[in-house]
Amino acid sequence: MIGIPKEIRKLIHISEGDELMVDVSDDRIILKIKPRSYTKRLRGSVHFIKRYGRVLTPKHM
Repeated sequence: MIGIPKEIRKLIHISEGDELMVDVSDDRIILKIKPRSYTKRLRGSVHFIKRYGRVLTPKHM
């Protein structure tokens, strides 16, 4: 369990009890908001690919 200050939770629009995914890269820990619906998340990806012809990766952000 990790405690995230209320001010930061408000900034990234998460609530106490929301689930996060954890990625580890070299000496970094990356927290990502776990989608409530993977179907909606994937639907957005398909729309992006149709529009721009590629997948958006962290490299492109």
